[in-house]
Amino acid sequence: MNVARFVLVLSMLMIATSSFSINNQIVGVLFSIISFIICFSKKTVKRYKNRSEIFNIIENHVEIQKKEESLYIDQYLINGFIIDKTNEEITFVKIEQDKNNISLKKYMFYDILNIELIVDEVVTIKNQPGSSIGGVIVGGILAGGIGAIIGASVNQKTTQVKNINEIKIRIAINDVHTPFIDMCLFKKTKSNISDSILKDIDTAYFKLKLVLVTSDTKKDSMQKKEIDNVKIYNESKDESGFIANNFVIFFVSIILCCFFYMTVINKGGSDNDINVQRQDGDGGVILPQEACYYLRELSFINPPSEYKPSTKYSDDYMCGTVYYEIMSKKGKNNNIAYYVSGELNSVNKMMVMVNINNSERGILNESMKLYRNAASELLKKAIKNKSIDSILSKINDDKEGEWIVNGWNVSSTKEIWSTGRGYEYRFTIQKISFPISNSDVPN
Repeated sequence: MNVARFVLVLSMLMIATSSFSINNQIVGVLFSIISFIICFSKKTVKRYKNRSEIFNIIENHVEIQKKEESLYIDQYLINGFIIDKTNEEITFVKIEQDKNNISLKKYMFYDILNIELIVDEVVTIKNQPGSSIGGVIVGGILAGGIGAIIGASVNQKTTQVKNINEIKIRIAINDVHTPFIDMCLFKKTKSNISDSILKDIDTAYFKLKLVLVTSDTKKDSMQKKEIDNVKIYNESKDESGFIANNFVIFFVSIILCCFFYMTVINKGGSDNDINVQRQDGDGGVILPQEACYYLRELSFINPPSEYKPSTKYSDDYMCGTVYYEIMSKKGKNNNIAYYVSGELNSVNKMMVMVNINNSERGILNESMKLYRNAASELLKKAIKNKSIDSILSKINDDKEGEWIVNGWNVSSTKEIWSTGRGYEYRFTIQKISFPISNSDVPN
C-alpha cells in the first residue's frame, strides 16, 4: 500500500465528511471528487535518476564484460551504447523516460558506416571504418588540451569553446529503418561547457572510434547476423495491481471516515439511540442528548457541539451550533444558530437566534423564513401540546410575545443592537423556575 497516497486520500475524505456534517454539501462533494481522483489517478512515471541506475537495469538483462569500459550512457540519460569487442557487436541504448522502458538494438561492427562530430550543426570530424585515431589525439593536444576531440575540431582563432551551443555525435548505420543515431553530448542552457563534459565527449567519441578501427570491412560480403531489438521495462515501475491496491486504499479510507463520523462528529447518535426520559407537555425532564439534536433535520442548522460545562468545573452545561451564514449577493451576511443550556442531566433553556446584519428585502425575507422554521420545529419537538398552535401562528406572523405552556416560558423577542447597525430575533423555551439570563449564550 502506498502510505503517502493513503494519508492524502484519507485526509481529503475526512474533510469531505466534516463538510457534509455541517451541511456544506458543495465542499463535501468537491473533496470527495478530489479524493477519488488522487486515489485512482495513474501513477506519475518515476524518471531514471542517474547512469548507475540505468547500468544496473541493463546489466540485469544483458551480459556485459567490463561494464565500465564497454557501457556508455550520455549525461542526459537519453542514449548510449554497449561494445562487445569479442563478438564485434555494438548495442545501442535508447532510454524512453516517458514510456517507462529502455530499448536495446544490436548491430555488428561492420554495420557502422561512419561517425561524425557535429558542433553547432557543422560536421567538424568525420571518420570511416579503418581510419586512424592518432591525428585526432595530436590535434587535441596541439589545440591546448581543452579536450582532445573539441580541441581538434574547432579553430581556436575563430571559435571559443565557451561559445559552443550544441555538440552531438551522429552514427551512420547500415539499416534502412534506422539510418543514423544522434547522441547529444552537450546542449547549452545557462552554463558553458565544463571539463567533465569535455571528458565525457572524449570518452564517447573514442569508444565509437575504436569500433571503426576494429571493424573488418571484409565481412561485408558475409551473411549478417540477425539484429536484436529488445525492450527492458523497469519492474520497479510496474503498474500491475494499481487499481486493486488503490481500491483497498479508498475502501479503508471510507471505513475510517465512517468511524470518525460516528465517534467524533455524530457523537450524540441518531434519534433511535436517544434514551427519551421526558414527559411531553407537562414541564418534565428533557435530556440534553435529545435537545441538542432537536433541529438536526434542518439543513441550515449546523451540528451541535458536545454538551459540556460552560467553564471548567462549572455545574452549568451547554451545547451550541456554529453560525450558519445566510449569504448575501452584496453587503453583509446574516446568520442563525441554536443553543441549549442546563444541568448535567436536564435542560433548562433552548434558544434559536438569528442575527440581522443586512436588512435588504431579499436576505431579510430568507433569514426570517429560516428563523420561523427553526422556531416552529423547536416548539413542536420540545412541547407536544395542542396549545402551541396559537403560538406557531404568531411565530409565522413574525410577532413578538411571551407564553406560558405547562411549566415552560416560551418567547419570541426582537432586540435592536446598541450600535444601531442591526438587530436579532430570539425564540426561547425556558423553564419557569430557571432565571432568565443571557449569560449562557456564547459571544
